[in-house]
Amino acid sequence: MAIGIFSYKAVNVDGQTVNGKLVAAGREEALQTLLGKGLHPFSVGEESIKFNQMKAFGLLDRRQKEENLIFFTRQLANLLLAGVRLGEALEIISILLKPGAFKKVVMEVNNSLRSGSHFSASLAEHPGYFSSAYIGMVKAGEEGGFLGLTCQRLARTLESSARFKAFLFSSLIYPFILLVVAIFAVVVMLTYVLPKFMQIYSNYGKTLPWSTRFLLQLNRFLSDHWWLLIGVLAVLIICLVVYRRTAYGRRQLDEFRLKLPVVGKLSIALAMTEICRSIGTMLENGVSLIKALNVSCHISNNQVFQTALVEAGVEVERGKHLSEALAKTGVFPATVVALTGIGEHTGKMGTMLQQAADHYEQEGKESLEKVVKTFEPVLILTMGLIIGFIVISMLLPVLGISVI
Repeated sequence: MAIGIFSYKAVNVDGQTVNGKLVAAGREEALQTLLGKGLHPFSVGEESIKFNQMKAFGLLDRRQKEENLIFFTRQLANLLLAGVRLGEALEIISILLKPGAFKKVVMEVNNSLRSGSHFSASLAEHPGYFSSAYIGMVKAGEEGGFLGLTCQRLARTLESSARFKAFLFSSLIYPFILLVVAIFAVVVMLTYVLPKFMQIYSNYGKTLPWSTRFLLQLNRFLSDHWWLLIGVLAVLIICLVVYRRTAYGRRQLDEFRLKLPVVGKLSIALAMTEICRSIGTMLENGVSLIKALNVSCHISNNQVFQTALVEAGVEVERGKHLSEALAKTGVFPATVVALTGIGEHTGKMGTMLQQAADHYEQEGKESLEKVVKTFEPVLILTMGLIIGFIVISMLLPVLGISVI
């Protein structure tokens, strides 16, 4: 059954009329959820997914959503640590937020809180904004009575992740622009400049140099069969996407990516940063190790590490130490295994995993800087040779004509 958004009006235990929204797999589940909260609904209706609701499910404005989440978490931590009650803190934050989808989400969370729901359950009604890891940490802080401290740690984690993503984006934007410009220059040379010279070469009585003949044949092929190239490229992309969506294909491609000389090291560093920071933060906020492992399985985009975390979780449930379980998978680096073992012996596993995350974040930055520094001169040199080959090949016959 498809999951939908239901708006409701109900009467609470105090006889007051409340209204709000919730996510449920059908109207019957929505009614059961409301009754479980001690509410007596008299109006429950499903809403259509509108433009702003699409944003709430992560389809649009991902960057703005991340910024709003960081602001929300940071302000909530500050207010709770200052002694402000949760309901009042949510009201203050909703006033501070700019009008938009996220502001409505915070108001809906506050309404759900007033109707008797737990804060973590209210957040869970908006999965497009609050991840399972986020909700799990909030629930642990809520049950343990240290929600303010939990939000403070969450805010630091989100800010660190945002800074790392910004570093990745800023590091890759220039090489990407350089690559696009280089490809565009070659395409213009082959499709616009080269045909101009073909008119000159059509009356050329001597044998053309091999490089010029090669370019002329390439130009004719591109002119006559461009549709074939686009079709083949489209088929290859579709096949790759379909293959990627299969469990076997995704794992094979993820394994291949990890084995690449430079990209593999960077991929491992990124994955370890996400996984270690996630598990470490959850452990520091009172989430059980099994729950942290189960949640972290969905954080990494790499099937190899997802499967390894599932296997590690099974081993931990059987009574093994996490360090032993991670080592048994054979995919986690020795540094992560060693720091996890130290954390187990000292009782500070969360702290040690955070240190592992910091280590691999720095390693990821250094690897990316090396890739960029290597890529830029190689790309410039390669494109210079290609363009130089095209120019010289076009001018050789012309220089031959001018000599005669």
